[in-house]
Amino acid sequence: YAAHNARTDAQLTYPQPGTAYIAVQSNVPILPVGLLGTEQILQNMMRLRRTTVTVNIGKAFGPIDIQSLDKIERRRRMDLLTEEIMVRIAELFPPENRGPYRRAGARSAA
Repeated sequence: YAAHNARTDAQLTYPQPGTAYIAVQSNVPILPVGLLGTEQILQNMMRLRRTTVTVNIGKAFGPIDIQSLDKIERRRRMDLLTEEIMVRIAELFPPENRGPYRRAGARSAA
């Protein structure tokens, strides 16, 4: 979960640290997934209502190999990769749910 957060306003948030690190260390492709409707699960469960959750799956990318880079460049690339992950997730959301990634579409170079 790059942006796992218990929000009730259906907005994408800033990423949690470590998502890109895990992907790089594992040497696996990254699969962007956007979940819409999860902010209503708890409230609806308390009222014994069903909640519709929409799962949008993006195109996998990677794996990303940055092990050969020096420490400073590796950190910079890790930050760029984290941003790239979030942009790709944001593209799976309607613009009104993208939060700080409302302008998603202009990709960074990870």
